[in-house]
Amino acid sequence: MHRRLVLAIAALLAFTAPRVDSQVLEGEFMRKRTTPSRAFFGIGLIVAQPVGELDDQIDVGGGVGAHFLFQPGRRIPFALRADLGYIIYGQESRRFRPFPRIEAELDTDHGIFFAGIGPQFMVPRGLLRPYATGSVGLSYFATKSSIEGRNAEGEDLLSTTNFDDVTFAYTGAAGLYIPVKKGLRPISIDLGARYHGNGTAEYLREGSITDNPDNTVSFTPIRSKANLITYQLGVTVGF
Repeated sequence: MHRRLVLAIAALLAFTAPRVDSQVLEGEFMRKRTTPSRAFFGIGLIVAQPVGELDDQIDVGGGVGAHFLFQPGRRIPFALRADLGYIIYGQESRRFRPFPRIEAELDTDHGIFFAGIGPQFMVPRGLLRPYATGSVGLSYFATKSSIEGRNAEGEDLLSTTNFDDVTFAYTGAAGLYIPVKKGLRPISIDLGARYHGNGTAEYLREGSITDNPDNTVSFTPIRSKANLITYQLGVTVGF
């Protein structure tokens, strides 16, 4: 697994650790809160399962998803939800010598960025709170290559987008909130599954890039239906 995805997972695990209900949440700021949260932020790990034609081209991927939720009232079973996330479905890496005394590593990531907005309907209270949601938005398929290394600003030394495509996307999802902390700023475990209807897209996969002997690069893009299902395990916090 690519180191950047590992760092994202580590950050999420730190975020969801038991100390989320620690003195920080119980301090002076918390005691002054007098109205229930109407806005919520969620983040989670996602596993992406390609379906249909996409399943013939790529393997299972993984990434991170986040969402923002606005609920007009605690007892109202309706909210407006915005989602975004990033999935890595392929990775390639090779070492080379740009100069006789320097060895570098060329990393290539095949990924999908998605974003959408739509309604969410849910059970507003209870020990288990099922929900259903849908969205319309965009999916961005991109293959990016970079040479490992950092400059003073902490960015990749060299980076380029080899190939990309944007499609209109719609999603439908169902899930379950499991409250672990009640009160004015509730915290819930979030389990869910989402279908991504991405339509037809052009994209690269592992093996789609060829480095030619004359120092040129050839691409073999794939055009197919690009639908998938994502499964999420995360946490949602009111604020």
